[in-house]
Amino acid sequence: MISFYERRRRDPLYFQFGAANALRAARLLEDSVLDAFRREASLSLELITKAVIAQRLQVGEDLGTITKVPVSHNVPKLWTEARLPALSPDDHGRLIQARVYLMWAGRYPAPNRDEDGERDEADLLEHGTSLFRTRTPRTFNWDDVERIYSTANHYFIEIRIAHGLSRPDGSIVIV
Repeated sequence: MISFYERRRRDPLYFQFGAANALRAARLLEDSVLDAFRREASLSLELITKAVIAQRLQVGEDLGTITKVPVSHNVPKLWTEARLPALSPDDHGRLIQARVYLMWAGRYPAPNRDEDGERDEADLLEHGTSLFRTRTPRTFNWDDVERIYSTANHYFIEIRIAHGLSRPDGSIVIV
């Protein structure tokens, strides 16, 4: 018998509900508190991606070495592990931004280790933006986040429909 906590760690709907809540909070914060918007928006992308991973695992899909939902904020890596479609270079860069916001930029003035900050800055520069240098920044706004979120959520729902766990209207089938 698995524990109550382990059931929650495996349940795709907990991840999806958390993602939807974070997305709603981001929408409310978008025009008023930028850092809070970025944190909630980033969390919504992390959680919807984890929902896809959890759903794939629940229906028995082989994700290679992934046997449980990873404990990670590395949104671009999670996106790949969820076997979601490749995004445009700009949207992939936004996943990197989400990782940076979740790991440190949304909570602390600087990362705990200089190497982490240098790695993140190099990743962002490679994808056309920067946290610290004067450049034309890539947007990370509601439209961007909602578009990326919707891609992952679409796959989440499609997997559920294909396995009889949801109806085409998105409602949940009680099994």
